[in-house]
Amino acid sequence: MEGPKSNPGINQRALKLLFEETVDENWKYEISASVLEIYNEVIRDLLNPDHNCKLEVKMKPEGGLHVPELIAVSVTDLTKVNQIFETGKKNRITASTNMNEHSSRSHCLLCVTVTGTNPTTGSKSLGHLNLVDLAGSERVSKSMADGIQLKEAQNINKSLSCLGDVIHAL
Repeated sequence: MEGPKSNPGINQRALKLLFEETVDENWKYEISASVLEIYNEVIRDLLNPDHNCKLEVKMKPEGGLHVPELIAVSVTDLTKVNQIFETGKKNRITASTNMNEHSSRSHCLLCVTVTGTNPTTGSKSLGHLNLVDLAGSERVSKSMADGIQLKEAQNINKSLSCLGDVIHAL
C-alpha cells in the first residue's frame, strides 16, 4: 500500500491526488488526519501519548459513526500527513513470529477528513478517506504462536473473516 518513493503505493497516490484536488480558488478546505489501530478488538489512538487509552466507536446524532476522543491533527500538505502517519506507525503493536520478524499485530487506519466551504454561499461539504493496513492472516500451526500471540492471531483471523463476510454481503 505504501511502496518506496520511486514507486509510491496507493496511499501516497490517493493523498497526493487529494491535495491536488483541494487547490480550488472557489472553495476553502480544511484537512485533518488521525491514526488509530484495532488491536485485540480494542481501538487505540496512535497519536495519543497515553497508549492505554481505549476508545469507542459512537453514533453521531446526524447519523454515521465516529470515535469522539480520537486526536485529529490539522494538515496542509502530503509531507505533514506522512509525518503523522509515521508517528502513528511507530506506536503500533508489533511482535516477532516464526513467520515475520516485525509482524504487525493490529489493523491500522489513517483517517483523513476534508471539510470544504464555499465562501460565497456558505455551503459545506464533508468527506472522509480511510486508508487501512490490515494485519496479516496467519496459520497458527506455522507461526507457532502461543500465549498472547495466539490470542492476537485468533483476533486477527476472526476480524479478517468478518471483513470478508461484509465484503461478500456487499
